[in-house]
Amino acid sequence: NELLKKMEGVYAFADQIKVYKAILDATQEIQNYLRYHTSKLVQSKNPMGKQQSDIDIKANDIIFKHLKASGVVYAAASEESPESNILNEDGTYFVTFDPIDGSSVIDCNFSVASIFGIWNTHDLEGKTGRCLVGAALAIYGTRTSMTIYNTQSDKVEELTLMKIGKKEKWLVSAQTVTLGKQAKLFSIATKGIYDNPVMWKIMINTSAPASASVTRAAAALDVNQMFVKKQGIYCMLHTIAHPSRLSLLYEICPMAFLIEKAGGSATDGVQACLDIPIKGYQQRVNMIAGSSEDVKYISEELNTEGNVSGSKGSYGNLLNIQNK
Repeated sequence: NELLKKMEGVYAFADQIKVYKAILDATQEIQNYLRYHTSKLVQSKNPMGKQQSDIDIKANDIIFKHLKASGVVYAAASEESPESNILNEDGTYFVTFDPIDGSSVIDCNFSVASIFGIWNTHDLEGKTGRCLVGAALAIYGTRTSMTIYNTQSDKVEELTLMKIGKKEKWLVSAQTVTLGKQAKLFSIATKGIYDNPVMWKIMINTSAPASASVTRAAAALDVNQMFVKKQGIYCMLHTIAHPSRLSLLYEICPMAFLIEKAGGSATDGVQACLDIPIKGYQQRVNMIAGSSEDVKYISEELNTEGNVSGSKGSYGNLLNIQNK
């Protein structure tokens, strides 16, 4: 009976497993390319307005190739190609991804990442992150790892690419990834605090001796640190002068999905990131994510009396102004 249940689970998620297999194969190919190639900027910017490197373009092509070969991905969109790119007319899933998060510092030999979201829909417009059925966060560093949602076990796991004999294989390196309710690590994108006195206060509090305030070159790396350390906070906030740089489809939704599945929370300061309606392929929003109690604390502080416009809910008003 136990074996039968396992087989039924495999068959029930067979097509989704094919999507994950494509993501794992693409990640493996990208890590081998990164190991033996240098990176250089190209003259163009991607449609999201970010400076491109040749690595961005190469990784984008590799991922599209593997998703198409899976045969089950209907369409995909990325930061480099932010539109519905049809791959298989008979496919079931829509995949959104950021091929290389952190490419601006890859020439310094820093770690970089790839972010993936798997959607059970053919059309993303008007949907929310609740339509996600899977997500993955790949890290290319001293080791190549991937934090992934296991649909069958309903758990977040970490895989590591290891060499067994002459072959590379993905092995489970952490069977269950969870986030504690309180954080000691705080990663706050600093531009967002200059126009907001409440964020200055939060920054000072989290820089106290009992806490560690750190930020890296890419949001994905800070989020990965939370998964490894089992606690933490990441913030990227809108202000009028410094709008958020994070994309809802390619970065925030997949990471928020993994964070919630690991027991954390993710919000834009007003509502859960996974409840934000999708408006096109280039939408950027806030992210306050990680250990649930500290996410709640920061969100409440942002909407207290005297913040920004001087009235409760003022941070929501600021978001409305920014969206206009």
